[in-house]
Amino acid sequence: MRTMSQFCETSSRLGRVCGEELFEFKDYIASAGFVDVTETRYRLPIGPWQTDSTGRELGRYNMLNFLEGIEGYALAVCNQGEEGETADAQEMVRAARRNILDKKARLYVNL
Repeated sequence: MRTMSQFCETSSRLGRVCGEELFEFKDYIASAGFVDVTETRYRLPIGPWQTDSTGRELGRYNMLNFLEGIEGYALAVCNQGEEGETADAQEMVRAARRNILDKKARLYVNL
């Protein structure tokens, strides 16, 4: 999703962690002295596209969460950046909403 990569680029420019950088915590914990550290990643769907009922329900809630929160996150990140990025943020939000509501898309978040 192009919108997410734009969001992560803007976040990175502002010194915020986004994308795969979020999964470096295992290394931090191991370097702190903990042993036998394991990491389990989950794929949380965005939208009710999964075949099992639990996945569909989680996807619906996650989709609602994204649709209601994307504008606030995008504006917060862009307003902390350069001037004039508010219009870019609005376009990013519209594109993200189109992507999230696309019934053909099989979107998910890595946790």
